[in-house]
Amino acid sequence: MATSAEPVLASSLYDLEHPNQKVPQQKRETTKRQAKTSSKAIDKALNGGLDFGEVNYTTTEDRGDGSDFIQNLLACHLQISEKATATVIDCTLAFDVRKLHKIVQTSLPVPEDALKILDRLKIMKIFDYTGLTEALAEVREHLEQKPAPKATISDSEDEEDLVVSGAKSDAISPRELLIVTNLTHILAPMIKTSYVQGQATLASLLRLLGHLAKTQDMCVMVLGDAHTKKVAEGETLSMFQSCLMRSALGDGVGHLVDTHLYLHKLPRKNPESVAEEAPRKAHILEVVQDRYGDRSSQWAAFEYDSDGRMKDIS
Repeated sequence: MATSAEPVLASSLYDLEHPNQKVPQQKRETTKRQAKTSSKAIDKALNGGLDFGEVNYTTTEDRGDGSDFIQNLLACHLQISEKATATVIDCTLAFDVRKLHKIVQTSLPVPEDALKILDRLKIMKIFDYTGLTEALAEVREHLEQKPAPKATISDSEDEEDLVVSGAKSDAISPRELLIVTNLTHILAPMIKTSYVQGQATLASLLRLLGHLAKTQDMCVMVLGDAHTKKVAEGETLSMFQSCLMRSALGDGVGHLVDTHLYLHKLPRKNPESVAEEAPRKAHILEVVQDRYGDRSSQWAAFEYDSDGRMKDIS
């Protein structure tokens, strides 16, 4: 005889049916630590920075601009703490280590320390989807095997002090930054061959990244290309009418991650550029979709100096 199913709370079913439900803004602010981007304007647009425990997807108009952006993100993260670590899963086999070294070197008071900082960066080069999943499994295994801190306790007073200091240590402990670049290079051929199967693979992968981000309290940044075909003006996710880009992996990407960003360029409108044949352009990082709703439509403009370092446009 079949047994009846255990009853469940309606609120639990509601949460499961609405994973994108907007939550109060204070939840993100009080429970999340954030990774800085080396740009005050971008950090302000992101309400402090990129959150740990979340997946961020950046659609880039130009792959080179995306590479410059993540190199500055890495340089900033690795310099925050001597224990901060990062992993880059390079799907294009084009990650420029020398350029990253130059950015780090010019940011340090002692340039010779740049190589020591790069010792905390792991680069994993992969060739296909199987290699990508194996790399993610290796990252998870490495993080799960990190030993817990040990200490010798002499008496009850020391034990009490250790509890307090341990709590403080956990609160400020460095976390891992994971960057996947460029996802389009791996999944676009699969989607072109079979759209349904390719989209299912994309959804499965981004859910895997989301689970990894939450369980390991990582900050995950995924880069992908923009589609070669532009969208109509009324269909763009951007608040800028001239930005008609869309993700090459489909319009559903933003619903599978916590934050979806556009990285593109716009002409700079200033008196100096009027007489120029080709006006200078500003880099724009724009939040087009946000799971919690408190960052949507926020954006920041920036540029790079001669050393490749990101700087705000005044």
